Amino acid sequence: MDKNTWGLRFSRINDASEEIEDLLSLNIGDEPKTRTLFIQIYEEYEADKGIPSGAEYLIELLDETDSIIDDIAVTREEAIEIASRLGHAIN
Repeated sequence: MDKNTWGLRFSRINDASEEIEDLLSLNIGDEPKTRTLFIQIYEEYEADKGIPSGAEYLIELLDETDSIIDDIAVTREEAIEIASRLGHAIN
C-alpha cells in the first residue's frame, strides 16, 4: 500500500499450506476515516456473532506502515459482499 495512508486488506486463510494469502489491499485514507469504516464493517458482520462457521477470510485494518491493527474473520460470501459495497462507502 502507499505510505502514510491507512487501509484494509482482504486475505484468505489457506488451510492446506497454513498460510495467509493476500487478495486485495485498499488505501482508504487517514486514520479516522479508515477506523470508522472498519468499525462499521465489524459491527455489521462480527459484533454479535463471533467467528462465523466456515470463516476463511480476514479483513485486516492496516496502519500507515502496513501493520495489522485489528482484523475480522468472515466467510467467503461475506468478504465478497463487503468488497462490493466498499466502492460506495469510501467515496
